[in-house]
Amino acid sequence: MPPKKDGTNSMWGEHGNFQRLRALRQAAEVAMKGQDPLRRNINLTLEVHCGSSDVRPGDLDNFITGVCDGLQKASARCKPNQRWREAPSKIGPQRAIGFENDAEVVSISASKTFTTHGPSWYRVVLEGER
Repeated sequence: MPPKKDGTNSMWGEHGNFQRLRALRQAAEVAMKGQDPLRRNINLTLEVHCGSSDVRPGDLDNFITGVCDGLQKASARCKPNQRWREAPSKIGPQRAIGFENDAEVVSISASKTFTTHGPSWYRVVLEGER
């Protein structure tokens, strides 16, 4: 499942979101193939596929916010979870991976579907200018 933002607390410091954020940022780093993050006119597509084990996976809007915040650099005011110290610096919260600033996202297409079999998974597609 993608990271999700709930409430006013930073998701970077939450223990429960660490694995989700790390997986998102690792996949984005591989997909970006060393290219710079997108900077403007960004289109975001998010598909969340909830498997049979996810009784209450979360609100779609919280997943959108989690992905957006998770692909840019964390705010300087946030206190990241201690586990980020063990993560490779190329995916750490001090670095933008997918885009520099989610304020430059001009279009979002998002969906959440449920299945009676199989695991949960999600897909993120980014298009924009560098």
